[in-house]
Amino acid sequence: MARIRHVIMAAMVLAALSPATTAAAAAASGRPAGNAARNAVGHVRVKATIPVGRQPFGIATDPRTKRIYVAGFGSRTMSVISGRTDTVVARVRVGRIPAGVATDPRTNTIYVASEGSDTVSVISGRTDAVVATIHVGHFPYGIATDPRTGMIYVTNVFRRTVSVISGRTNTVVARVRVGRFPVGVAAQRRQHRDRAHLLPGTGSCPLPVTAELALSPVLAILPIGGTGELPRAAGRSR
Repeated sequence: MARIRHVIMAAMVLAALSPATTAAAAAASGRPAGNAARNAVGHVRVKATIPVGRQPFGIATDPRTKRIYVAGFGSRTMSVISGRTDTVVARVRVGRIPAGVATDPRTNTIYVASEGSDTVSVISGRTDAVVATIHVGHFPYGIATDPRTGMIYVTNVFRRTVSVISGRTNTVVARVRVGRFPVGVAAQRRQHRDRAHLLPGTGSCPLPVTAELALSPVLAILPIGGTGELPRAAGRSR
């Protein structure tokens, strides 16, 4: 019999989220900041336990809509949770073995990377329906969005690449060659450049590397510190 997993929602006080608030509270009370931080942690508690699909794996939030999205690794679905009621309000059918989930709050769009089908499902947050399916590299795992540029970055574990997707056209506009077994990815926009931070798995890059992605086209990949392998520059050809 299939076992139903759960998502546990935790609530914490604002002081635990804001170092400045914690420091101010400590100063007002005359206690050291370290004690205030420990007291704040004591306020973290389980708010709710929510049944979702089998083997929940990836999870992402949209702070604008107060919704939480959970990929069901063993159920080929994404559960949509209302942060207001702590209940599942929709389940969306996606590709096989969904893993990574990312949101774009500006467009109210959710992206789910499915390892088993080598695809990314594009889901409308307004209708909770799949609006596009994008084929990427083999075994897509990590996924991240840059809401300012509308770009989505997907690590392809067995292709040593990161697929760059345009959120405007829902197409792959570039594939960037990186180290072996890339897993995690995060996007950060700074100084008119997109930085896709990669966390490789057990392959040739034990330390994080940064993919320097020019606005157009992709130029090169550069390591940041450590003994990580220097990946080759890549463009749109692959």
